Amino acid sequence: MNLLLSRHGEGLWPTQSGLICVRGCQARAVGTARRGCDEMSDNGKLTWEDWHGKEETRPINYTLDTRDHQGEPGWALLAIAANTHLSVSDLKRLLDEGSVERSRTWIQRRRWLFQQPDAVNSPGHPNKDGNDTRAREIMADNRKLSVRQLTKLLSESRIVRSREWVRRHRCDK
Repeated sequence: MNLLLSRHGEGLWPTQSGLICVRGCQARAVGTARRGCDEMSDNGKLTWEDWHGKEETRPINYTLDTRDHQGEPGWALLAIAANTHLSVSDLKRLLDEGSVERSRTWIQRRRWLFQQPDAVNSPGHPNKDGNDTRAREIMADNRKLSVRQLTKLLSESRIVRSREWVRRHRCDK
């Protein structure tokens, strides 16, 4: 039911376990705080300098067992984070098994939080006609036009796009 999600560098790897491992190996945080962990350890430390100039240190646990949180309000997000490879329907089934009622739209709105930036979740074929780049260039050259006017301009250029597509992509570069 639960899968392990490990983050080492940029990659995410699911494995068969009930844990979520989010190790930050020698990552640098904002300000003077820094995190460090042994590559093989599930624990690390957070170190920073306080306003007196004294070094403060706190222990950090990088491994989380999702079974300890089942039934709690945040468990749905942990389940989604641990199962990024599942579809929205499969995630809904998983949450229903865990007695957590969430709608498909709730899952869709939060699923992207735990996926790689290049993940495509849209059904169908993105850029099916191959004119997305050209459409974005036309919209970039005509930034002051309304969505309706941009849709008409694109259709005059033989690029068929809906008003919703234009609304979503008119600020893309």
